[in-house]
Amino acid sequence: MQKQNSHNLPKFIITMTIIIFIGTLFGMTGYLAKNKEARKTVIKKSVDINNKDLTVKSLKNAKYNSIFWKNETIKLKDGSYTRKYSDSASVGYLGIFDNKILFGDLNGDGEKDAVIILDSSFGGTGHFYELVAVVNKNGEPLQIASENLGDRSIINSLEINNGKIIIDMITHGPMDGGCCPTLRKVFEYELKENELVIISEKELVDNKDWQTYRNEEYGFEVKYPNDWDINDTSTNYNLGANSFIEFTKKEGDFTYRFEFYVFDSFSDQKWYAEDDLDQIEYITIDNKISVTKGQTKYDVSPALVGFWTYSSRTYLLRSLPRMATPEFKEIFNQILSTFKFIED
Repeated sequence: MQKQNSHNLPKFIITMTIIIFIGTLFGMTGYLAKNKEARKTVIKKSVDINNKDLTVKSLKNAKYNSIFWKNETIKLKDGSYTRKYSDSASVGYLGIFDNKILFGDLNGDGEKDAVIILDSSFGGTGHFYELVAVVNKNGEPLQIASENLGDRSIINSLEINNGKIIIDMITHGPMDGGCCPTLRKVFEYELKENELVIISEKELVDNKDWQTYRNEEYGFEVKYPNDWDINDTSTNYNLGANSFIEFTKKEGDFTYRFEFYVFDSFSDQKWYAEDDLDQIEYITIDNKISVTKGQTKYDVSPALVGFWTYSSRTYLLRSLPRMATPEFKEIFNQILSTFKFIED
C-alpha cells in the first residue's frame, strides 16, 4: 500500500502543476484583456480631447474682433455683449444675430469649424452685420476671418456646403435708403489663406408678386415690378412697331424705362443685329422661344436688348441707356423670363 502511494505521487504533482498553470494562464488572459480595454479607454479619451468639436455654448462665449468695433477683442457672454458710454445715453451692442450658427469644415482639416453672423449697433437705427469664419483650434473657437454684410441687410438663409459658405440676403441697391434694402443676392464664399473670398455672386429678383400685363390683340402676357408703371397707349412710329408698351419708374429727375415692341415684320435696326451687341446670350422662354439678348456695343452707356421671332412676328424688349447695371439686368431678365403666349 505504501509503495502504491509512492508510485502515484509524481502523477499528483504533475496534475496539480497543470491545474495551477491553466488557472494562471486564464488569470493572465483576463488581466491582459482588461488592461487592453483600459488602454483603449485612455486612448479614446485622449482622441476625444484632441478632436473636440466646437459647440454652440463655446461660440456664444468666445472672443471676437468686430470690424465695426475697430477690431477690438470682445468676449461674448451667452451670445452678446453690451457697453454703456459715460458721455452719452447710447449703448453699444455686439451679439450673434438671430442665433445664426452653422458647423462644417471650412479649411479642409477634417475638423468641424463654424460660421456665425455678428450684429453690431451703437444706439441708433443701424444694425451692422458681418459674416465670421471660426476655425476649430484644439476644440476652442478661433476667429480667422470676417466680411462686412452691411447695415440692416436682410439675411434669408445661411449654409455651409462642401466647405463653401452660401448666404442669401437682401442688400442695398443703388437707389435704396438705409432702412429699406431691396436687392436680393446670393454670395458664395470660400476660406482661402485665412480670408473670406467671394467666389460667386448672383442677383435674384422675386417676381411672384409682380403685376401682369396682358395683350389680347397679340396674344401674350408679361409680368413687371409692382412699383413700375405701364403705358400701352403710346405709338413709336420711328421703329415702325405695330404695338408699343413702356414700363417706367421715376427716380428724381430721371425716368428708368423698358420698351417692348411687336413688329409684324422684322426691321433690321442696328441695335438688334447680333454683330452690334456685346455679352450675347441665348435663352429659352415660354418653353419654346429662343431669345437673343445682350447689350448695345457702340453706346457710351449701353442699353439692354432682347429679341425673338415667332409666328412671323418679331418681339423686342430693350432698356434706355444707363440701365446696363446688375440691378436692372436682373429686372430685365426677369421680365423676359415671364413672357408667355396666351393659350387659345
